Amino acid sequence: GVNVTLKGVAVYNVTSVSDTVIVVVANSGTAGTGAVVVTASTGATVSLAGAFQYVPAGLVTSVLPASGQTGSRVVIRGTDLLGGGSSVASVSLAGVNVESFDVGSNSTTVTVIAARSASAVTGGNVVIRANTGAVVTGTAVWSYLAPGTISVVTPNSGQVGTRVMINGTLLFGGGTMVVQVTLAGVAANISQFGDSYALVTANSGAVQQGDVVITSDTGIRVTLASGWRYVA
Repeated sequence: GVNVTLKGVAVYNVTSVSDTVIVVVANSGTAGTGAVVVTASTGATVSLAGAFQYVPAGLVTSVLPASGQTGSRVVIRGTDLLGGGSSVASVSLAGVNVESFDVGSNSTTVTVIAARSASAVTGGNVVIRANTGAVVTGTAVWSYLAPGTISVVTPNSGQVGTRVMINGTLLFGGGTMVVQVTLAGVAANISQFGDSYALVTANSGAVQQGDVVITSDTGIRVTLASGWRYVA
């Protein structure tokens, strides 16, 4: 085996070794430039002065909102969020990879859409991984709310003009109102709503089976897969 240091810091891991190429994962280190030193099992060393630069460590300074569920739009702010890379490879909230992400014009803002967590989570980490593999972590800055559920759709099939009652739990997603309901991808007209129900009228749609999706004013979505069928 070999030992490798970057600017005097032992690497986190050596992933592959040959006589011409060594691939390593850097450990945390202070900003600055230093030598790369490879020490073989024989004790022989090979070094290159000034070959590796530690960039300033990234820092997450705010996460807004700090809690949510599927569909929440979350803005992550900080410094050096790309960790010296050129793009973001992935973002996770409390261990769940987000649905999508968008990086601002610099490395200080990343906006994401939260994916579903099957349960409530308090004090989870926000982790941004750059295309270089560099990781920036905000510790205990995100919480998942308990997920909403749709339990009954009555009736569960119909066509334009059908009045549909949707019952469930936590349909407001931590907010105050329902702003959209879709039946098999077609927006319905909302008549009444509460945190546990929504009464809607179906609009015209092609014959198909599809999801029932309720979106609250927080952006959080509650979904019942294949919960509605448009009939001829």
